Amino acid sequence: MNDFYRKLSKQFYPDVTSGISIKNNDGDNQTRYDFKAEIYADASDGINNVKIFCYDLTLLIKGFGHKINTIFHDSRLLDGIDPLQKAEMFIILNDLIKTSNKQYILSLNQSQIDEFRKYLTEEQYSEIIQDNIILQLKDNSDEEKLLGIKVDMHY
Repeated sequence: MNDFYRKLSKQFYPDVTSGISIKNNDGDNQTRYDFKAEIYADASDGINNVKIFCYDLTLLIKGFGHKINTIFHDSRLLDGIDPLQKAEMFIILNDLIKTSNKQYILSLNQSQIDEFRKYLTEEQYSEIIQDNIILQLKDNSDEEKLLGIKVDMHY
């Protein structure tokens, strides 16, 4: 698993050390092991989000002892990540998910797609983005929203 994580993170930060450390947790608790994923670089939100992406994808693709075959990330995962690296994320996902019998779901805003689209060829954009859109939600009318109605949340 550690080698896979390193390989993923090197695609984003080739000159930076990375890895997953696992330590035995002897405390009086229900956690047997403490896991820590690292990308030794600037502690920016973008790098932290790439770290989350790499770790979650490592668990999905290389993890064992679980039956999780799907991961979902909210669009906030892309916050702070350079557009070129966002494009790289989608190229990586396209390569790994197709051959893994796993599912990766990411909610995106059109503005986020527009940010990294210029780093993909037309063929890549069609294959990776267009051909994989399952549902488009809009806010032009209630019918175009997730539940098909306006939900008024009272706090």
